Amino acid sequence: MTSYEERGGLAVADRDATLVAQLRGRVDGAAEELVGAYGDRVYRLAIRITGSPSDAEEVTQDALWTASRKIDSFRGAAAFGSWL
Repeated sequence: MTSYEERGGLAVADRDATLVAQLRGRVDGAAEELVGAYGDRVYRLAIRITGSPSDAEEVTQDALWTASRKIDSFRGAAAFGSWL
């Protein structure tokens, strides 16, 4: 695998495909994997929108919890990170 694939292209797509499959299969630890993979990204967006660390934490928790519950609505028409 090239460094490009590791950073952006295929590695992220493969990671996301695995994560989506685990979330859909309700695999133990899948929600924690979601938090590890996207928690910081969601928090950074939430802090820019809310301007409040405590509100951003709550928004992040709600967004990730909702994504894990509604994973079956992800159709793959966009990248998983965009859907999230």
